[in-house]
Amino acid sequence: LGDFRVVFDYFFPNLFPFGVADVPPDAFEDWESIYVPAIMQAIPGDPVATAQLFNVTSAAQDPDDLTGSAITTALGVLRYSIFGINDLIATADGMPYDNRFALYLGSEDDVALNRGVERVKSDRRARRYMRRFYQTTGHLRRSLVTLHTLRDPVVPFTHELLYLSSVTLSGHLDKFTLLPVKRYGHCNFTAEEVLGAFALLVVRSGGDVDAHLADYLPSLPQPYSGDE
Repeated sequence: LGDFRVVFDYFFPNLFPFGVADVPPDAFEDWESIYVPAIMQAIPGDPVATAQLFNVTSAAQDPDDLTGSAITTALGVLRYSIFGINDLIATADGMPYDNRFALYLGSEDDVALNRGVERVKSDRRARRYMRRFYQTTGHLRRSLVTLHTLRDPVVPFTHELLYLSSVTLSGHLDKFTLLPVKRYGHCNFTAEEVLGAFALLVVRSGGDVDAHLADYLPSLPQPYSGDE
């Protein structure tokens, strides 16, 4: 979230008049009236900058609608910067995001990008808070089935892979099933996929499912194997 914001600001420097760490507390009041229209105009208005933004950040796009999905992704991620960052800073007692040593690659001039991008220093207390309350352990006590779109614009699929690593290292991989959905969108699932995933969870938990619910199991994607 932080990386997308600072890289966005580099390629579209005149859109937000404030940085990642100094978002005005009332900025959300201008989200719909000022920032949303500006983002919707900026993304298609500069396709070269947009292409570099998404190449550097690896943010999700729909290959069948690159411009439309670029707008959707940008709005979804940047909205958090306006609505959520101040709450996070207050909750964590400081800024947990740090990109002082981040190396951004994939633009037409990476040297200029890394020299020009906003650099943010985190607070030790905030980092400690995040490690204590936000970092998952993977110590599953009961079965867990997750659905995740491969092109999720808000929560990258790589988060699932990080969690998979935690579960594996904790020795609880037998309790975890990851179902990757090859689609763009945040929680963009069909009703059949949701019902099928619930049926699978019941089965993995040792329960019985009736025939009607079991009919949705074939609609599920294959569990993640590392080949996607």
